[in-house]
Amino acid sequence: MMKKRIVVLSTASLLLLVFFMTIHNYYSKESTIDRFFEAIENEDSKTLHGLIQSDTDKLKVTEDSVEPFLRYFHKHNDQRNKLKEQLLADSKENRKTKDDLIVMEPSNKKWVFFTTYQFEVKSHYITLETDGKLQDAVITAGKKKLAANENGEYGPLVIGEHPLTIAFEDPFGNTIEVEKMLDLIKGTETVAIDQLEETLKNKTFQDKVAAGAAHYYQTYGEALTNNLDVEKIQNSTSEHKKELAYLFEYVKTITKNYDYTFYGLVLNAASLNLTNTNEGWKIIVDGVVDQESSIQLSDADYFALQPAEKSSDSVILTLMYDDQKKSWLVEKENYETYEKDAAKWTNKIEKVIETPTTYKWRKGDIDSVGIPI
Repeated sequence: MMKKRIVVLSTASLLLLVFFMTIHNYYSKESTIDRFFEAIENEDSKTLHGLIQSDTDKLKVTEDSVEPFLRYFHKHNDQRNKLKEQLLADSKENRKTKDDLIVMEPSNKKWVFFTTYQFEVKSHYITLETDGKLQDAVITAGKKKLAANENGEYGPLVIGEHPLTIAFEDPFGNTIEVEKMLDLIKGTETVAIDQLEETLKNKTFQDKVAAGAAHYYQTYGEALTNNLDVEKIQNSTSEHKKELAYLFEYVKTITKNYDYTFYGLVLNAASLNLTNTNEGWKIIVDGVVDQESSIQLSDADYFALQPAEKSSDSVILTLMYDDQKKSWLVEKENYETYEKDAAKWTNKIEKVIETPTTYKWRKGDIDSVGIPI
């Protein structure tokens, strides 16, 4: 009986020793490092987030928040291997990593006997560098909106590859969103934003510029049908209206019939030049105006009204921004320019009039109060 008891106790002791050694090996530094890098290689964010802790309470470690870390080191094999070699060497010599980006630290205890380890990852921040003040910029990293601290830094974030969306309002009330992929590895990183460049690339901004110019040409036709009344023209600066008023008075003296149709316009987005002058915001842009006109001169009665001929006229437009109207106004039209081929433009802003109207002016017509024109 005693012999049997000794055998049972010996077997139990052996099993306990094997169990102890297995658990001890599982939670050792070397085995923890192996599991850590296996999780990266297998893109296992669930296992990885259980092995990572942050160096600040402001950054909560979740499966989502470790995705940038996982993405970066899964993609960059050389950096992953270098980090593994460094952690293994540091664990043997019981030292911290040289750059302190990732430190292996004891966590809680298991059954008193075993020390478990986690990898403390240094938190990083982002700063913005711009050509002007960004109004209420909002930075989103993945699914997380970042708040700025008292130093104007956004974060904190774990090291890794972060997809960023930076949203801000341009000087004209348009919401601009800039997307960038940022490798946040070496500490606080600065993200450069060229506000004017991003504004010029914004589709809403471009459409508003084209809409302002197109509305000018449409109301030019309205002026035509109202005895060339320059006040009918909208989206034009006061100085440009004065020039048109002089032109209209001259047209009335030499013209008998005048037909005009505006079909639309094309602007070359690549040529957009935006500047903030003493007068306000100004844009200069290359364009092509699709229009049709026919004129019969007063002293050429033996000529019939010439058949209307559709043309695409090259123009350099200068527009000023009206902050009260929230619209772009035509300041200058320069048709004395080289012929432009809009078909070759790779970045076009187009405004097409779906149902064009043919506007007419006739000398001798009766105006709204019954007086011959």
